[in-house]
Amino acid sequence: MNKSIFSILVVILLFSIIPSVSAHTVSPVNSNSTQTTKDIYNWLSHLPNRSNNRILSGAFGGYSNVTFSMSEANNIKNATNVLPGMYACDYARGWDTATNITDLIDYSCNADLKAYWNNGGMIQISLHLPNPVNTNGGGLKTAITNAQYADIINDSTASGQRWNALLSKVADGLQDLENSGVTVLFRPLHEMNGEWFWWGASSYDSNDNSRFNNYINLYRDMYNYFTNVRKLDNLLWVYSADANRNYKTAYYPGDRYVDIVGLDAYVDNPNLINGYNEMLTLGKPFAFAEVGPQTTGVGFNYTDFINAIKSKYQESIYFLAWNDAWSPLNNQGIGNLYNDLWTTNQNEIWNGSSLSSITDAPTLFDFETSVQGWTGANISGGPWAVSDWSVNGSKSLKADVILTNVSSYALKNTTGLNLSAKTTLRARVKHASWGNVGNGMTAKLYIKTGSTWTWYDGGSVGINAITPTTLALNLNGVTNIHDIREIGIEFYTFQGSADSAVFVDYITSN
Repeated sequence: MNKSIFSILVVILLFSIIPSVSAHTVSPVNSNSTQTTKDIYNWLSHLPNRSNNRILSGAFGGYSNVTFSMSEANNIKNATNVLPGMYACDYARGWDTATNITDLIDYSCNADLKAYWNNGGMIQISLHLPNPVNTNGGGLKTAITNAQYADIINDSTASGQRWNALLSKVADGLQDLENSGVTVLFRPLHEMNGEWFWWGASSYDSNDNSRFNNYINLYRDMYNYFTNVRKLDNLLWVYSADANRNYKTAYYPGDRYVDIVGLDAYVDNPNLINGYNEMLTLGKPFAFAEVGPQTTGVGFNYTDFINAIKSKYQESIYFLAWNDAWSPLNNQGIGNLYNDLWTTNQNEIWNGSSLSSITDAPTLFDFETSVQGWTGANISGGPWAVSDWSVNGSKSLKADVILTNVSSYALKNTTGLNLSAKTTLRARVKHASWGNVGNGMTAKLYIKTGSTWTWYDGGSVGINAITPTTLALNLNGVTNIHDIREIGIEFYTFQGSADSAVFVDYITSN
């Protein structure tokens, strides 16, 4: 065949499998959320699709009426010439004591937060809540038994009454922000898998089902009160586990109660943060809700942190650096952190009264009209384009599998792709609710490039039957990126029985 004719056919083929881009909408768990809150959540969810300005920056301003001020933000601006995209306050000083437990809740920082919002910034609220079991308040780090834990959400107990009083006072502060049109990234009951706060683990890395359930009930109680009783429609709920402890997802209160999942990551080597892939399995946008060095005073370099995000944690939608000894101001690399092309700061969020543009990564495969050349390996049926489930549009790719026959299955396409100038490849997957997958199923997004069909993959990630899991593959450093011979998803079960099915949808690149 004439080489010029062959080249034209290849170009036509490549363009035929890359449909035009149209942004899909991602909605918060509270269907009654204010329109601004819905718009912000959709905007945040789409940040990883950008080439630049793809992670919102943040900083912690302190504890309301104790240490909170605007100095952290202002000093960051003096050092970098930019203000963080998000500024955070904590309403509770749970380490103090008070006869009336609600005296330990303060939201006087709202005045500064409103001004920050009006100048184009985002807001986060966290809570170091006092222990409602204590009769004199305080007790942030006073351990409680599982029986005491259960009493907290019992309205007839003294602990339950103190808990309700705390919630009411916090809700007053959040209501004040809603009255001013402020959307809040709300991060309650954080680091629950650590043993240092009263609401957390019963002991170091304890596998305690009663504790897991108590936490879930407590979180849901707070959510239901704020959402259904107080009608707070300005909150985006952030579930934030500790990176340095296990059981990060064991406390997860459920998809109907969480908008964003995250990690509090205090580490000395940002390339070794534990739990990123585990949190992605929950199918929610991911954030670094608190970050800083594990060892202070030795010159942690935040350049390493932003570089790790770019190379290993590309689905991150925001980071929030802590203050004091953990602050970028008191360590190294502050300019590289806040001035990186990936970072979104206060002046880059809004275009006038509208949020900056939302971009979807170009869609490579959506399976809306056909299987688009995909085939399977070790599958018992399919693949088919079906309407059983989808992430974007109305259809996805489905294949049946027999869990007892083999432990691995694959869906793949060998049409050929050119992903030059792209940085990230993504696919959304799940497995069916039927069949016994034993200890679980994992999935791995992979490509094979060049004449040697060199293999690259994004690593194994646990998937489930309820929510879609995003698989991501970093394309930086991939050789022959212009000549991708195969793209596929490899599924693996450790053990299993009966029949099931796997699904793939919305494969994108940016």
